[in-house]
Amino acid sequence: MKIQVNFYAMFREVAGGKTFSLELPNNSTIEELIEALKTQVNEQIYKKIKDLIENKTPGLVILLNGRNIVHLQGLKTKISEKDRIDIFPPGAGGDYP
Repeated sequence: MKIQVNFYAMFREVAGGKTFSLELPNNSTIEELIEALKTQVNEQIYKKIKDLIENKTPGLVILLNGRNIVHLQGLKTKISEKDRIDIFPPGAGGDYP
């Protein structure tokens, strides 16, 4: 299935663009989408997002069709064909891991 992923702010520079179309197996989760970033976008954006998640850095926002995944099932949230994912870095300023 195809999923649209949009990066914002400094993530655009790290990813090398704003919008990407990822190909994922049916019934994939946000967690699996993040893993796919490594091969379908680049390893640098994968590492930045993975580090923020592992360090429980506040301010990372991942939206599924406009809804924050923290109000759904977090990283275990299922995604469907043609869903749109928006990923925002922490907005407090300064450097991030």
